Amino acid sequence: MVTLKPTVSFFVFFPLFAAAAWSIIGQLISSGAHKAITQPDDCPFPPKYLSASQIRHTGISAIDQAACLGVELTKVALFRDLQPFTVYFLSSLSSVFMVINIEGLREDGPSTWFPALVTSFSMMSAAGIVVPLAWLFIFALRRRESMEPLTRPTAEGLFLSLILGYLLPLAVMISTTDEYAILSWAFSGIFMVIIQRLWASIRPPTGQAGFFTTQLGLLTTLLISSFIHLTMMFNYAPKITGESLLQWLPTWTTGNPKYLTTEAIVLQFLQWDFLFTFVASIFAGVFYTDSWPELLLYAMATPMVLLALGPGAVVSAMWMWREWKLTMLKQVQTDGLQTNEKKDQ
Repeated sequence: MVTLKPTVSFFVFFPLFAAAAWSIIGQLISSGAHKAITQPDDCPFPPKYLSASQIRHTGISAIDQAACLGVELTKVALFRDLQPFTVYFLSSLSSVFMVINIEGLREDGPSTWFPALVTSFSMMSAAGIVVPLAWLFIFALRRRESMEPLTRPTAEGLFLSLILGYLLPLAVMISTTDEYAILSWAFSGIFMVIIQRLWASIRPPTGQAGFFTTQLGLLTTLLISSFIHLTMMFNYAPKITGESLLQWLPTWTTGNPKYLTTEAIVLQFLQWDFLFTFVASIFAGVFYTDSWPELLLYAMATPMVLLALGPGAVVSAMWMWREWKLTMLKQVQTDGLQTNEKKDQ
């Protein structure tokens, strides 16, 4: 059947990718503000290994410098006034990584390595750029929608990798802000695929459906992101005024870096990163709706869930619904085949 979904998705996700690239990185470079992130005082190049952030991990200058820059950026993001928004962003990000892993790990999905690459590049650059590009690949370039529910071993491996590979390193990083903890979290994508492969090697294979385990993983991300959202709303919403909200929102152009603090530059980077990550993922949910009534329901429910529970909850809830649909469809197909076999006998 001919579908316009690949074409339409291209005209949605490619502009999002281009806008993200400019908003997150392009305007920082054009204004010269990127130097606050790429040339911090604690990360001289060639490395001198005199600061706590500049550690001799490999002895290779370029690699050690990249690690130092990542650590310094994360330290600033977790410092004082920036910490609440960073915690909010990174906890909600678990929902996005969960659903991208689900789509990548399906038997008819892109590849088991696809989610690992998306997660890793998101950590090492900007999720707001990588995630729209990932959805562009899934919808526009593959031209084939993945429909197979996860098997039980795959779903179990994904759930374990979410807890041990992403959420645990994230919790340790936030609570300690230690340099090694930050680097461990930065390699979450690699840890997740290692845990998934390790579990697949020791878990006896079975064709049983992984519906309940998949739902448990999605529910975990939904509860975590919702809890952080409600906590932030309870603590900060009463203090917010219209004027303070407008001042906090990211600007379309970066000002003169001479008059901006490093914290202000990093905040703008994170705000655009957050915005494009979740705009792309929420739009991805639109392309997984199968009828006009379902699309209308999604369009009506999204603003309410977004305000009440946050963007992570929107993404997780949509994929809980998608997994239920695919599991029911698979069950109907299986029952139909069994009925036909009985008739043939």
